[in-house]
Amino acid sequence: MGEPVPVWKAMLVMREMFSQSSLCRELFISHIRMNFQALFSILNELLPADTPEHRRYQTAFSVISQCVHYRGAAQIIRELVPSDLYEARFTPECIAEHITQFVFAALGLEPSLTERFSHRDGCEPTEQTKVAATEEAGE
Repeated sequence: MGEPVPVWKAMLVMREMFSQSSLCRELFISHIRMNFQALFSILNELLPADTPEHRRYQTAFSVISQCVHYRGAAQIIRELVPSDLYEARFTPECIAEHITQFVFAALGLEPSLTERFSHRDGCEPTEQTKVAATEEAGE
């Protein structure tokens, strides 16, 4: 999602993610670790205090998996989804909003997806995700 990435570049990044070469390992791991720590700290604020540590990591990896899937499978998704729908509802902003709403619903911080979709199309930010985005931006 986001800016188009040449296939060779996406393949290289995926290869490094699953089988790091010694040349790129440190740079790649430090970049991933920085982003992971930011996500983990956000989840630590959202999850109940008694959430076991392994569940905190699993929740973080669930979020990451969705992001990696949408990025890595972008060409396949584009082929499967009608082009007008893809252009309107598969923007980086809509995908980020979907992942946020999905995770918030799973954590019980928002209504379930079935409750939400019975009232609107689900791409617009909900009050909870607006608050989370505002807090993250430091406003």
